[in-house]
Amino acid sequence: MHPALAIPEADPTFWIDGRVARFLNAVERRARNGEMVNILLTGPTGTGKSSLPKEFAAVQRRSFFTMHCQLVTEPGDWWGTREMSIREGTYFQKAALVDAMETPGCVVLLDEANRTHPENLNALFGLLDHRRRTWVPALNREVVVAPGLIFFVTLNEGANYVGTNAVDIALKDRISNTIRLDYLPLKVEVDLLVERTGIREEEARELSQFARTVRSNPKLGIAVSTRQLLECGALIKEELSIREAVLFAVTNGTGERAEQDALLQALQLAGKVDSAFLKRRWDDEE
Repeated sequence: MHPALAIPEADPTFWIDGRVARFLNAVERRARNGEMVNILLTGPTGTGKSSLPKEFAAVQRRSFFTMHCQLVTEPGDWWGTREMSIREGTYFQKAALVDAMETPGCVVLLDEANRTHPENLNALFGLLDHRRRTWVPALNREVVVAPGLIFFVTLNEGANYVGTNAVDIALKDRISNTIRLDYLPLKVEVDLLVERTGIREEEARELSQFARTVRSNPKLGIAVSTRQLLECGALIKEELSIREAVLFAVTNGTGERAEQDALLQALQLAGKVDSAFLKRRWDDEE
């Protein structure tokens, strides 16, 4: 097995809702029965799009490989690179992606597929559709997808993502299933912040409520991700105040002063939310 391939360790704090869990169980059964399965993952940044395939592989005890598509600048980059050494001269170094696709039962993540030029994705079409194979001149052979392999593809779509390309309908046509991930429920997000960062529950609640206040305000046009909240939690654990943590991990990264002020106002509002209201929201989501 290629050194880049391994069965990952499961994360006990990772959470998905019941519908997604049932869908993934169905995907596992279909793949084991030899069916072709490709899954598209969409949703806001920081909602676990890249983490979910890895966690799926961990739970199902499958080897896992991530292909960072932004590194592909031309079609041949999928398969490997031309290298040179004193002993061997010029030679072709096969890419780990090839080994991953030829490993039975592997989970392959094509991460941020729309950060490479759409023409580069054409080279993958034969692997993603019913053929499950393509001829690679640099290798002088066909690459054939191994039995039971599952492709996950992530996209970051929308005007806020710089450096992405429009997605060819031919690519989406080859991915028959889509999971849209969203932000975690309040209780789940609070528990995650406490477990991963070690901050107090009331601090985690205030952070999560702040994020929900921002996310629910369409006029702001800003989203606070769970990833950002985890960074806030890490700073709070090192004895920064909640306001200071949000300043450095969230607000300073926004481009406009008006947006920064709006975020700080949202934080102030979250800190003043009546505890009984929070308790009701907490109970509703249980």
